[in-house]
Amino acid sequence: MKKLLTTMIAVALAAVVAAVFLLLQNRANEKLRAQNRVLAAPNEQVTQVRVENEQLSRLIEQAARKADRPADAAAASGWIRLGKNVEFNGMTSANQTHDGATEPAEVGGLECHELQRYPGRPELYAYFKFDPALKGPGTNEVIVEVEYFDADPGGHFRLDYDSYDESNRSFGAYTQSKEKAYLKGTQRWRKARFLLDDGRFEGRENDESDFRVTVVGPRFFLRSVKVMRE
Repeated sequence: MKKLLTTMIAVALAAVVAAVFLLLQNRANEKLRAQNRVLAAPNEQVTQVRVENEQLSRLIEQAARKADRPADAAAASGWIRLGKNVEFNGMTSANQTHDGATEPAEVGGLECHELQRYPGRPELYAYFKFDPALKGPGTNEVIVEVEYFDADPGGHFRLDYDSYDESNRSFGAYTQSKEKAYLKGTQRWRKARFLLDDGRFEGRENDESDFRVTVVGPRFFLRSVKVMRE
């Protein structure tokens, strides 16, 4: 009888010890999970900050690529593209019935216009005028890009533009650009740029034009002209 009682007490004590052990283990696990949650919160914040920084970096890179992109027709202050159908924005051709006549042509696989020589004139001309909305008050500083076919060697072209330099015979209406583009007969489409840093652009050239392309040479094929603010 004593032996049975002793066995029952031992079993009861073992059960109590096991229960206490399980209780302590559960509490320890809960404490560990709580600590993990506390540690995880900063990690989640760090991850969120990293994602936001990566998004900001992508936006900065996209803006930089856009800023470095060469100006095209849509981005220019004004442009005109010549062919069978003339497309333009912010500027138009002018003086087509006098010494600035041009005719549709195709050369080098692209549509363009060929400048027509006016009787008694030694040079070829193509005149253009700006939309008034593109003209700023005071001096206008612009870059003019001319796309042309380099057909024949030996000639050159420049811009004559309406400026504030009244020291010449035209009182600035036909001021010659500092740059000239020389024709070499490469039989290729090329582009030339001219910086006009004292533009007046009050329409004082023929047919109220603001500037003209002036060519010294036997023929000239012109595809587009863009005007971009400096």
